[in-house]
Amino acid sequence: MNPTELLGLLSLERLDSNLFCGQNQDIGAVAVFGAQVLGQALVAAGALSEIGLPQQAIPPALVFFNVGVELGQLLFVATVLLLFWILRVKQSALYERA
Repeated sequence: MNPTELLGLLSLERLDSNLFCGQNQDIGAVAVFGAQVLGQALVAAGALSEIGLPQQAIPPALVFFNVGVELGQLLFVATVLLLFWILRVKQSALYERA
């Protein structure tokens, strides 16, 4: 992949006044993933300033966005684990009856 294609992965498409979509492509290098996320975050910070968010509000906006994403992921994993646990308990109860 050439540098121009890598830079293209950092671009964000504006979907709405405060909604953006970034590209994702598996280029076979895990180390690049972190750099891509960091680069997209910096591009998002620039986009936030373009829509009129004050400079001092950009870092907290990015931090709280990322915290929200992480909390959502943790909630999803906890829900899946809870469902697996419930299914396991119910399955054990069925075997005890038989």
